[in-house]
Amino acid sequence: MKVAVVEREKQLGGTCLRVGCIPSKALLETSELYEQSQKHFAERGLVVQGVTVDVPKMMAHKSGVVSTLDMGIQGLLKKNKVERFYGNGKLKGNGVVEVTGNNPATITGKKILIATGSVSSSLPGIQPDGDRIGTSTEALSFPAVPRHLVVIGAGYIGLELGTVWRRLGAKVTVTDDWTGFGQRVPTLKAVVFFNPAGHRVAQRNLIVIEVEVHAVQLPKT
Repeated sequence: MKVAVVEREKQLGGTCLRVGCIPSKALLETSELYEQSQKHFAERGLVVQGVTVDVPKMMAHKSGVVSTLDMGIQGLLKKNKVERFYGNGKLKGNGVVEVTGNNPATITGKKILIATGSVSSSLPGIQPDGDRIGTSTEALSFPAVPRHLVVIGAGYIGLELGTVWRRLGAKVTVTDDWTGFGQRVPTLKAVVFFNPAGHRVAQRNLIVIEVEVHAVQLPKT
């Protein structure tokens, strides 16, 4: 079977590899090492002084991890003779896909798999502005440690990024819509309402890193 992939992003791997799981885990590992050096190395007889955070280098390491995995995927496509088309795909019917972009093309096939990935959602009155308000994508690439980071949504990505920046010195406040969940998680800071997806992460991390958490009920839209 001949296979083609249409992707508009330069890097392959979708949300998880480019702006999700992989870069988040890279930052989690780096921030954990920093926290260990500040709080726990001495317990093991490792005395270090003057450890500071170099955010640009940290981001360069994260990007390197993503690039390495992207090159691995490109290698797999080439090895398995999968043709890659760079651009947007549009279904034209009868097995025809029109690719638009710098190199437009038309592809035909008997089978078409739609795997468009995901994008961050926005809330009424809280639109990303490229400055103070952003999505998880921007939070993966902050140029400096924020003084105070408010995370709306206590899912995995919100808690992971809150963990990263809190370890590096930011004050972090997490808010979540508790309607329909009713999960109470006692912490040193507050009583937290979490959805099931964030429950285990909260138990494991939030007490340790002392993130301030609030439960709110969002207006219906």
